[in-house]
Amino acid sequence: MASVTCEQPQGNLISPRSFFERLKPHSLALLIPFILLGDIFLINLVFRMTYASRYVWHWLSPVENGPQWQPYLAATLFVSLVWTFTMALAGLYRGRPGPSKFEEFVRLAFGLGLGMVLSLAIGFFYRDFSYSRLLMLYGFLFSLSVLGIFHLLVNGLQGILLERGFGTLNTVVVGCNSLGETIGIRLKNHPSLGYRLVGFLPAPGETVEGNPWIYEVNTGDLRKQGSPPFGAILGKAEQLSLIVSRFKVDEVIFALPGASFSRLFELMGQCSEHSHLRFRIVPDMLELVTAKLQIQLIDGIPTLEIHDVPLRKWYNRTLKRAMDITFSLCGLFFLSPLLLLVAMCVKASSQGPVFYRQERLGRDGRIFPLYKFRSMRIDAD
Repeated sequence: MASVTCEQPQGNLISPRSFFERLKPHSLALLIPFILLGDIFLINLVFRMTYASRYVWHWLSPVENGPQWQPYLAATLFVSLVWTFTMALAGLYRGRPGPSKFEEFVRLAFGLGLGMVLSLAIGFFYRDFSYSRLLMLYGFLFSLSVLGIFHLLVNGLQGILLERGFGTLNTVVVGCNSLGETIGIRLKNHPSLGYRLVGFLPAPGETVEGNPWIYEVNTGDLRKQGSPPFGAILGKAEQLSLIVSRFKVDEVIFALPGASFSRLFELMGQCSEHSHLRFRIVPDMLELVTAKLQIQLIDGIPTLEIHDVPLRKWYNRTLKRAMDITFSLCGLFFLSPLLLLVAMCVKASSQGPVFYRQERLGRDGRIFPLYKFRSMRIDAD
């Protein structure tokens, strides 16, 4: 890697994390309900002002003796719910700022446009009241402007929070070459992207110029051998899984031009137990043209996202949780006669409680109690 002056790391390779940094990487998702409510409020406000501008103040295509506001009140609330739903489908509620302001605006325009078409289609079959399509068009244009400014401010707030370490992703770059260095510099110089550079790993067979800092994963010791440009050489690529566990890595970026996909998948296979981990590949031009994977930019550098976890999205987690609770309650209800019979048999067969309690390790290392029917005598083990 090219020589860049920097301070040598002292002690632990990762500096002590601030209060914000200790929060989980998806902490910015806590803002999503407030953003959603803000969108609903602003859409309702826009339609109320649009109605007043046309039928009360007579500014926009004035109409004398226009309809009352009451029929539009419920319709406006319905439209705001439909539009926020289509905006969610467009990817506006990800909990992190988009790669560019233009792309964010395109998502907003697509979501609002789809919502308007869907609202008009539903209104076509509603015959109890004839709503003004021109009012809908004005509402769409004004909502696009108002929500565009609102989401621009939200993205700015998210960028500030990311710069303070709120919701950042611990990231390791695999590849000690000029491309890897470029990625590392971009991550370090643009904290608002939401990445916290932990360090580097040389690719298999890759030699590192100079004498880098090397973290001995097996012993937990630091071996001082000089100063890298920034970050640290954490070890070998073969130690990727151990390094992910040790440094609580959230994302791995492969900066290995010319590397075969079989070799990359071999490295990824070492981290199969880390279900939260996400991988990105910085492709060469040929791969960039031919690959059919999701392409995202990191400050102008294209990366291929090849392992995204669906449950990172808040609505997927909410839907899964709702399904888990619903199906569990239904299962308990329909199986309750059988469960009652099993409980009676356990109680009649031997003395002791009906249920046996165990502690299990769950998501994020949390301990939770597990209850099951007792199948052994008390103190049998």
